[in-house]
Amino acid sequence: MKIRMKFLLALSLLALAVGLLASCGGSNNSVTGNVLGVNEEDGFTLMADPAEIVIDTTDPAAMVDPDSGLIYVTVGLTANALDEMEVPQENLEVVFATSSGSVASEGNPVLTDANGDALDTLTVFEDAPEQVEVTATDGDRIESILLDVTPVSD
Repeated sequence: MKIRMKFLLALSLLALAVGLLASCGGSNNSVTGNVLGVNEEDGFTLMADPAEIVIDTTDPAAMVDPDSGLIYVTVGLTANALDEMEVPQENLEVVFATSSGSVASEGNPVLTDANGDALDTLTVFEDAPEQVEVTATDGDRIESILLDVTPVSD
């Protein structure tokens, strides 16, 4: 019986330590997981970094929109454009869109840089659906990705 109690105590302390480590470093609201990307063989890729959006409504350090009062998280988006020879396409106009939340570019074209990258930021609010679709197009090619939204609350 004493061994079982010691085991349970040790397990409880380990769980507490893991919880404390996870809570260090500010807000628990984050986007986790690997970069999610789509690359059809047309030389146009859309990536979100990271791929899973976690929104913790109980986190006192969470970002809150002053207008709506909703908690939100931001995600970096990258569209990469290459030509047929896999050479980056510079100064190409890329338009980002989302099924929920908003993109910083507000639907205006974003120019690709010397690496063929066009960057944008996705903001997702706590009332988002379970998945948010993001698309990017250069007028000829279009890519879409689905990002999972995981709400955390009491």
